[in-house]
Amino acid sequence: MILAGMVFSTMGLLIRVTTVDLHPFQVAFVRIAVGIPLLVPIVMRQGWIILRTNNLPAYALRTVFSVAGLLGGFYATAHLPLADSVSFSFTAPLFVTLGAALFLGEVLRLRRIAALAVGFIGVLVILRPGQVPLSLDMMVALGAAAASAGSILTVKRLSATESSMTIVAYLSLLTAPIVLIPALYVWQSPSPTMWAVMILIGVLGTLGQIAVTRSYSLVDASMVMPFDYLRLPFTAVLAYLVFFEIPDVLTFVGAGIIAVSTCYIAWRESVLARRSARS
Repeated sequence: MILAGMVFSTMGLLIRVTTVDLHPFQVAFVRIAVGIPLLVPIVMRQGWIILRTNNLPAYALRTVFSVAGLLGGFYATAHLPLADSVSFSFTAPLFVTLGAALFLGEVLRLRRIAALAVGFIGVLVILRPGQVPLSLDMMVALGAAAASAGSILTVKRLSATESSMTIVAYLSLLTAPIVLIPALYVWQSPSPTMWAVMILIGVLGTLGQIAVTRSYSLVDASMVMPFDYLRLPFTAVLAYLVFFEIPDVLTFVGAGIIAVSTCYIAWRESVLARRSARS
């Protein structure tokens, strides 16, 4: 998870570098398109049966969430201070917990409700309503986190009947053509250097996802989730070294509140899962 944090922080820095000259939607398309060639050996080995499914509506819904989260996340990274965009991305687990209660029928007890409330207080600390104007960039960042949560919830529903490789394959095959549409509308001819950086962004994104998946496969999510929040100091250091951005103290305070809240929720869910398994 620490490696994933370093990889994603570097990816965010490169997104900011490329979006100085290129539109974030164009960079987002290259990011998702780079993952498609990785599917070729998997499909060749397992055959086209990997794409067999009876859940196309659920995949379509997941694609909508994924496209919104991808485009919104890249837009926020391009326009907000890097530390702020990372802090807003930390709210995704809060939206997952809330969405699971609203749409998947999961029961929210008092402790998790309190943790959710504390987490959203952290969001208010970062937003500082009344002191700092609420910008479109901030709302896009929060919307991207909510969309990412919707994608995660859809995957939770799909994983009950679908294999992980089928879910991954449909993500790339459905998302890339849709993201291509807005990318073509703003497309500019990248230089060879920009092409190399955008491809590197795609590779780093894939490596980061592999690292996160591997960490969750080794131990409980509640054990590794706290290390995910190292993305904020990693990003803050890189942003200062390259762009001379100095994060506001309240950004760290708000992100810390969100981190404590989501880590508690993850720990609590882990405890309840172990109790259920024993019973």
